Amino acid sequence: MTLEELGRARGRDAFDAIADLMIEEEGNVGQFVEDISGEEGIATLVKHRDIAFITDANDYGKGKPHPAAYGSFPRILGRYVRKEALLTLPEAVRRMTSLPASILGLEDRGVLREGAFADVGVFDPELIEDRATLQDPRLPAKGVEVVLVNGKAVYRAGTLTGALPGVALRAKGGSNG
Repeated sequence: MTLEELGRARGRDAFDAIADLMIEEEGNVGQFVEDISGEEGIATLVKHRDIAFITDANDYGKGKPHPAAYGSFPRILGRYVRKEALLTLPEAVRRMTSLPASILGLEDRGVLREGAFADVGVFDPELIEDRATLQDPRLPAKGVEVVLVNGKAVYRAGTLTGALPGVALRAKGGSNG
């Protein structure tokens, strides 16, 4: 439902209704913000080399998460790299890894080198493709073989392993680029 519909259903204004819901659900409230510029706007952003690819989409196991929780990066790799050739694979990987780490001031993250911390996704660039939809947002992407977080497999052959080796990170002052 829209925020306005939520407000009407709760007899409150939209802001108070969503604030109440977030408190009731301890912050585990998903939302879908419609893209105001469509695919043309996304393509423009994808082509700009200083735009980092990130997502704040989560799946808390309740309701329907945004499909981006399962498909953001596979969409970039499958659609904008392979199908539309708007950027190269190395450039896409840089904008998913070292660029956002640098912007957020996360030292020794987002790069593969001795002494650095790196989560690693292994995928087939000829097969990778997002499949998650608004109707079925938990569909795993095609072409992803394994995902390692802090050296431990969290996803392998289409299945979550149950390992939770991730840790919260704190920035030490971002570089904005």
